Amino acid sequence: MVEKKADGPTTKRHRKALDFGLCLFNGLTEQRSNDITNIVMSPLGLYLTMGIACMCASGKTLSEIKQSLNISQSYKDEIGDEFWQLFCKYYKDQFLPFAVDIFIRKTATTNEPAKSLIPTYLRGKINKVDFNNPEAAASAINNWAKEKTSGLMPEILRSSETPRNSAIILAGVMTIMRNWQHSFVTMPKGKFNSPSGRLRNVPMMGLPTTSLKYRDDQSSQFTAVDIPFEDGDLSMLILYPYKDSSIQDLERLLRDYDLIELRRNMPWTNVSIVMPTFAVESNIDFSKIWKKCGIDSAFSGKSANFSDISDDRLYITDVYFQSLIDINEFGMGVKMEPSRSEKFEITSETMVIDRPFIFAIMSKKHRPFLFGEVRNPTLKGTTGIGKSKSWSSSVRKTADAIGKSTSSVEPSRRSKSESKGRKSKGKDGRSLSNRIERASSSTALRLNSVNPEVLDSNNATQQTGSTKEGKKSRRGTKEERLSKQRELKPVSNRIAPASSSSSGASESVKPQRLNENDALHRKGCPELKKKRESEQTKPKDYQALPQKFKRESKPSFASSGFAKQQLGDEKGKGSHYLNEASLKGDMAEIVSRLTSEWASSLTKHSQGESEKNKVKREETRQSKTDAGKNKHRTMEQQRVSNKFSDKLDPEASDNCSE
Repeated sequence: MVEKKADGPTTKRHRKALDFGLCLFNGLTEQRSNDITNIVMSPLGLYLTMGIACMCASGKTLSEIKQSLNISQSYKDEIGDEFWQLFCKYYKDQFLPFAVDIFIRKTATTNEPAKSLIPTYLRGKINKVDFNNPEAAASAINNWAKEKTSGLMPEILRSSETPRNSAIILAGVMTIMRNWQHSFVTMPKGKFNSPSGRLRNVPMMGLPTTSLKYRDDQSSQFTAVDIPFEDGDLSMLILYPYKDSSIQDLERLLRDYDLIELRRNMPWTNVSIVMPTFAVESNIDFSKIWKKCGIDSAFSGKSANFSDISDDRLYITDVYFQSLIDINEFGMGVKMEPSRSEKFEITSETMVIDRPFIFAIMSKKHRPFLFGEVRNPTLKGTTGIGKSKSWSSSVRKTADAIGKSTSSVEPSRRSKSESKGRKSKGKDGRSLSNRIERASSSTALRLNSVNPEVLDSNNATQQTGSTKEGKKSRRGTKEERLSKQRELKPVSNRIAPASSSSSGASESVKPQRLNENDALHRKGCPELKKKRESEQTKPKDYQALPQKFKRESKPSFASSGFAKQQLGDEKGKGSHYLNEASLKGDMAEIVSRLTSEWASSLTKHSQGESEKNKVKREETRQSKTDAGKNKHRTMEQQRVSNKFSDKLDPEASDNCSE
């Protein structure tokens, strides 16, 4: 007989969480018989969720929670350190999303003990929610879960599940992603026996002969195997009942069975396994089970005492903890393309798991992360157990919508005309052929008002249908279309003939009146060229220009002060002509004045910049001096605060147990 090994401090701590989880699991299994739904829960997560309640409770409520969680410490900081040691090793593991938090009524006050204990030891915070608005409250909690799991769990409760008179809601989430240490092989679907006796075809996977921890307990009528993950720390323990036994017998056995001792005494054996793939997500309602595990007053509005978090009378309305597990041939929560196609032969020594079984995801030091039961691998959720929902609800909604759209009429029984009509329907609900007929008829009416010959072509088209001959008869030849355009075009828009040599053409069509330039162009280009040159060389009178050109024209030297002084007697005559010499003199004087003004402004600007730089350098020197004086003061304050930081922040003190 193997001597039982004594538990160390770490194992004792983990055993408390496992016993608390098994208490809740046994309460669930007592309500089931031949139910085909699956279960997954997190003993460690639920233990820490109630740990938040322990940090907030006082009096009788605190005593009940401590007794249920098997906590012997008296002070809250010692209790908090016990909670921290349970998950501090995996706190920053991105492949193990885990979080617990508390949501209280928006109008409630908050006290200091819980405000400092919850963030320090459980890495949570007090969230105030308006429970009078169930949709907003549910959205706040769901957004929290979505953020903590990086979108893996976007919804853990619905607005209909949130009572308006809620005071405290505890929430938690957990899922794990790991690769197998020994990869499985994809296999064809196999038979799985459900508790109701029905055979189901389910996807299967196989593990070739490998050295694993394995135990065949004939006295307890079950077989146990421990399959490790790639990290070497986590593993999945499978408890598989004998053929003569049932899953209900195994559930009753676990009420007094020591799983930690079982894992310690499992020998290494070469074994091959065939088992189904499964994925389960659940948010189980434990409202009727807390009392069986010793927690009663915390859920009562009359006797609950949470004075360490608020002076208001608060009580726990509900606890929502959602767990997720997805087991396939690549690992847990891992999706990859199949890379192995090996042949797998099932022998008499192969462990074939084709009946309901119990699984547990645990660490080397027996931390109970996930615990559950698979009765039907084809189900993705725990529908029927409390407040649970389907793991692939969005996919199922899409499938239901597709099923409804195709279930009314079978495709094989539809006629060709019906299928064409369905495909050609537009936004207005009419078929494409009907819309084409309406468009063609309206077009024919418009054309008939212009030319009666088009009516004949449209009638011919309606008789011939949509054939090519009908289209040709409707459009006519190219020559006919051109002739119709000439007939319909007004006479005034026609082009005048180039010459009047043909008397018939000139008499029938009178050309439009030509302007002077066109007349010169007809007589010859030299005269037109001379006229344009004379217009360019002729000086223009500024006052003779239209008003709009005076407004829009840019200011010239003629309008400047220097130019007006040079005008002299010419200004009174109404003439603004300037000679070239006066313009050059004005230009030189303007350039000299601008140069002197620019030099003086540049000198003033440089003097102002130097003064600003002096002030800025003085301010910088003063700020550095003040920072140097304050540096020693802040360092001294930090030394004093560090004396107590290890006690208040376990993460700063490297005391996390394995």
